[in-house]
Amino acid sequence: MNDTAIKENAFSLTLPGKWSVDASDDPTRWGYHADNGHEFLTVSLLAFKKRLTNEQQHQAIKRVAEIHRGVETKAAGTTALTMTEIIYGGWNGVLGARYGGFEPPTRRRFHALLLCSPLAVTVYYYEAIDLSEPEGSNRARTIMNSISVPK
Repeated sequence: MNDTAIKENAFSLTLPGKWSVDASDDPTRWGYHADNGHEFLTVSLLAFKKRLTNEQQHQAIKRVAEIHRGVETKAAGTTALTMTEIIYGGWNGVLGARYGGFEPPTRRRFHALLLCSPLAVTVYYYEAIDLSEPEGSNRARTIMNSISVPK
């Protein structure tokens, strides 16, 4: 089965297998779903009003990652939810943060990758229903490793 290449102005990536684009009127949000009906990717762009310094980027990614992870906890409500801690790093001058989790009652696994440049934070949020931990992690890694952002 062929992979699905996605090329947007803000990023490009490759999704494993056949995926479709979800309609959105928000120019800072993109959604995709796999034809298998069990996988979803949402990409959100949070643009800054001014170019950030390196220190401001570190503060921004930390704050956005903590907020994003906190929203995940609240969204799960009373269901059991396990999440990894946020791991921070950088690559080619772009700061990154990532975390993942599992919600057993819904059989939903998720992986979030946040990338911060001087201009924006972009959140890549992958969800998989009914995939094993190795399957979900491998698929998320494949997607996240394919991401390319303009400089």
